[in-house]
Amino acid sequence: MNYIIYDIASGRINSRGSVPDEEHYQIIIHSEQQRVTSDRIDSDENWYYLEDVLTERPELPASWNKTTIKANGIDEAILSELPNPTSVGIRLLNKVGVNPVQEEITDGSLTITAEFPGEYLVEIDLFPYKFYSKVVTVA
Repeated sequence: MNYIIYDIASGRINSRGSVPDEEHYQIIIHSEQQRVTSDRIDSDENWYYLEDVLTERPELPASWNKTTIKANGIDEAILSELPNPTSVGIRLLNKVGVNPVQEEITDGSLTITAEFPGEYLVEIDLFPYKFYSKVVTVA
């Protein structure tokens, strides 16, 4: 028998699994701030509970003007229509010794410029939206 444990206030799925029968289902341990259901899902990355209804997590409502820019410190890749606030992580792929950057966006857009070529991975984990990642290429 399948089970899902989720946070009542946020709808975030905390865990999921299966038990052999109804007797074991009845003794699944959870807090007062959580609810247990017998729903079945493919991945807790794709689902959450909206007003106690299993709901597919939406895509992040954001768009890029472009994802390839020149390595001149002037050309810009702009990610717009971000919810406020949004925490964004940026890291340079395949380079050792370059620290990732974490930025808090409060005006709805992120502008990336760079002087050094490479692939910059932009990651956003903003619940209830699905995890978002995109590579910006600087050439």
